[in-house]
Amino acid sequence: MKKMNLITTGIVLSLATYTVAAEEQVKPHAYVAPSVGKYFFNDDRGLEDDSIYSLDFGYQFNERTALQLGVGGLKTEDPGLDNEVDAQWYHLDGLYFFNPKGKWKPYLLASAAHMRIDPNTSGVDEETLLGVGVGIERELTDRLALRTDVRGYHSLDEDDNDAAWMFSLKYALGDTKTSKPRKVTPAPTPVEEPQTIYVDKPVSVRLNVEFDFDKSEVKPEYYGELEKAAQFLRKYSNVHVTIEGHTDSVGNDTYNLMLSQSRADAVREALIEQYQVDGNRLTAIGKGEAEPIADNGTPLGRKQNRRVVATIEAVDRVEKVVTE
Repeated sequence: MKKMNLITTGIVLSLATYTVAAEEQVKPHAYVAPSVGKYFFNDDRGLEDDSIYSLDFGYQFNERTALQLGVGGLKTEDPGLDNEVDAQWYHLDGLYFFNPKGKWKPYLLASAAHMRIDPNTSGVDEETLLGVGVGIERELTDRLALRTDVRGYHSLDEDDNDAAWMFSLKYALGDTKTSKPRKVTPAPTPVEEPQTIYVDKPVSVRLNVEFDFDKSEVKPEYYGELEKAAQFLRKYSNVHVTIEGHTDSVGNDTYNLMLSQSRADAVREALIEQYQVDGNRLTAIGKGEAEPIADNGTPLGRKQNRRVVATIEAVDRVEKVVTE
């Protein structure tokens, strides 16, 4: 019985250090479990402790409960009579797995057994035993597992207390697990951060200065036009501009060409001297009467044709927020 106490202590320590693993879903199934172990008789019986075997047939109802019926026997000796003693052993066990998650499954056991002891010298002794035990199961595969347990028995007929240690190989006769639907949480829709990019945006300003008949002086009423052009040129310092002078159709072509050049030069000089624009960026050219924009047959048309014009163009880099 001292050996039995050592075995019991080992199994209890194993249960104490048991760690719960991931949750599993158990499917009801039948199983068969050949078992071997050792039976420890009470010292008062006068029988030697010896090996025991059993073939167990069971059914796992759910992850926590199982019931099994075992048929087996043992062969021992009676030192007092110096003869062999045969015994047949029938037992019904109920198992309760009190923490059935993962690969390691500790359990409690309740057992009812019937033993037929044949000392080979006298009549057969029959005993009814009730027992409890504790054990642990280690899952190897979905169908294969190892079990070990210790159990104590009380003989209702002899009023003796015995014990047994069993080691079993359990084989499931069918599928042991069901597919538990996994709740899939959809991945969150990624939120795209707005991005800032820079794009080229064409910009321009139109200069238009009109002149009196046969004159090339810039009138004060057009200083605002010059200021607008100068500000644009200061902002876009890499821009060059061509200033074009024009006349109406009164007078000969040669004179009008010279007059249109004088008007273009007058605007160029005003931008340089009054508004500090770099002259290297300004080109003045006279077009004469060749490019009218209005009817020279009317006073209003001739007034509109006496002009200096320039279209100043540049490219501006602006921010643009992109959300897609």
